[in-house]
This record gives sequence, C-alpha cells and structure tokens, in this order.
Amino acid sequence: MEERRLILEPFYLYPLEGDMLKYFVGREKELDYVIKTITMSNGEILGVVGTVGSGKTSFLNMVRERYWNKVGRSATKVEIRTAKSLLGGYVPNKSVELLLVDDVAYLDDRQAMEFYAKIYDISAKWRMNIVFTDKTHRSRDAERRRSWVITGRLLRMDLRTEDVVSLMKERFRRGGIEEVFTDDALEMIALRTGSNLREFLKYSKEVYVEHEGRGKIGKEEVVEIIKRVDTDLIENMDEVSRAIISVLLKKSSEKGGLNATMLLKYVRDELERNVSSSTLYDNLRYLLEDRFVIARRMGKDTIYISIHKILGIHIEIEELNHNFEMAF
Repeated sequence: MEERRLILEPFYLYPLEGDMLKYFVGREKELDYVIKTITMSNGEILGVVGTVGSGKTSFLNMVRERYWNKVGRSATKVEIRTAKSLLGGYVPNKSVELLLVDDVAYLDDRQAMEFYAKIYDISAKWRMNIVFTDKTHRSRDAERRRSWVITGRLLRMDLRTEDVVSLMKERFRRGGIEEVFTDDALEMIALRTGSNLREFLKYSKEVYVEHEGRGKIGKEEVVEIIKRVDTDLIENMDEVSRAIISVLLKKSSEKGGLNATMLLKYVRDELERNVSSSTLYDNLRYLLEDRFVIARRMGKDTIYISIHKILGIHIEIEELNHNFEMAF
C-alpha cells in the first residue's frame, strides 16, 4: 500500500503542504517577487489570482515556507486564515508579520468588498504584510471598486499548456517515477482541462491508473479516458446542461459555434419546451467553468463551441427525457 501511495503521489490533487511541497513546481519568479516584497517593506497587500484549482493555496503554503526560511520558523510571525474567518470577526495579533488569506474566491462581490476594506485597515493599522488569493472573474464593477487595493500588486496563477506538461514531467522526476506519458498525450489533457492544474492532474491520474504497466501512454489512451469520464459527467448533469452539450455537439464545429440566440432556439427544440434565457446562461456558466463549452469572441458577438468538437472526440449522449416532470 505504501509503495502504491508513493507511485500516485505526483498526481496529488489537493493543496500541497509539509513534505508534499516537494511537488511544488515552477512559480519561482512569482515566489521571489513576493518574498522580496514582504521582507523589504511593511504594510504590503499582494493578490494571487486564478481559477479554482490553479494552485493558489499551494502557492500560499510555499510563500509561508520560503518566508520561514528567511526569518525563522515561528508560528507567531505567519498566519494562514480563510477570508470568511476575517469577516467572522478574527483579528490577527499585532506580532504577526505576514498574514496569508485563502478562499476569497468563495465570497460574493459584496462580501469581497467588505474583505478588501478589512485587510486594507489591518495592513494600514499594524503595517502588516498580507497576501491573499482570489479568482479572476469578478464583475467589472467589483474589480473597479477594489482596484485601489491591488493595482500593480497582482500575481496571476493560470498556466499554459507547456507549463502543465513540464510540471507533470518534473513531478514524475521528483517522485522517482518513470515518465510514461508522451508529449501529445499530456498536451491533449491540457487542452481538455484548459491547463487548470487540479483538473489536469485528475485526468492524468485517471489515464495513468487505467493504463499502468502497459508501456507508453499516448494520445489514443487519453482520448479513451476523456470520453469515458466526460460521458459519465454529462449523464449526471441536469436536462438543460445536457441539451446544451447535445446541441453544440451537433451544430458546432472546431472553428464555428453558435451565439446565445441560436443556442437557446436549438435547446428549446431539443427539449420540446420553453427554456428561459437566464436558465440558459446559468447552465452555460457552469459548463464554461468545467470546460465542456468554450466561448470565443467573433466581432461583437460571443459564440459557444463544444470542447469535444475542438478536440475531435466523439461523445454519445443518451436521448433526453422530454417529459419535464419525469426529469425530476
């Protein structure tokens, strides 16, 4: 069991801390910038932004480790808290030099504004350095109102295809595990997941476990797992989400998709009932976040395309239940 755990360690999906920080790869420029900033000045506020699963919490844990290496390992000098704990009344001790705040991404815009005001007050009052994590998709109004906090002090965590491919290879090396993926196999996983680190590791692990001990893992093996995993996920979605995917698989191509007006029309036809535009957009938001659907700008319009069409992967969707009451 212990040997098996070590073999799968490079695929660890959750925030890295303690001994697992050996699998923290890259971000050296960002880390150097943060450590230099917070050791040379006081009262700094730095924002670390990226999508859920992009490695922000692991980055905070690494910042704590590097800071401890600089100033000495003292629990009184560094604290990690969640944003909700600050909003719930937590006040850091004056002796804290560095406050790391996670999970701002889970606050709505109103709560986020309250949080930004609070850390500004803490930083100004105690001359305390603060590093926090947040998402990138706040409303424009929220971004405008919070800009006085983070302008010029924003670090983005989102990765490119080449970043996650090299990261996976380095994780294998550090874990002492034979590198079995071909480059085009890893690139296919990166395209499916939008290079989101957590999702990339999840799909990579699925492929590895399925084909372990069978030699090199190529693009064909990856396609097979993507089809299986995504088909299962689609079958467990609600009726509208499944209809959106079904329509886009039929109507969109690798380069061309549907705008919202045409998509809504086809979804209504698919379900043989009325679907409101707000329901369509609510479902689209989740499908975009999970990368089942890709949005592209075309002139002044936004078009929506199936990720599986882009990847050239054929997905079968069971016939939709048109009886609305039975669907629930």
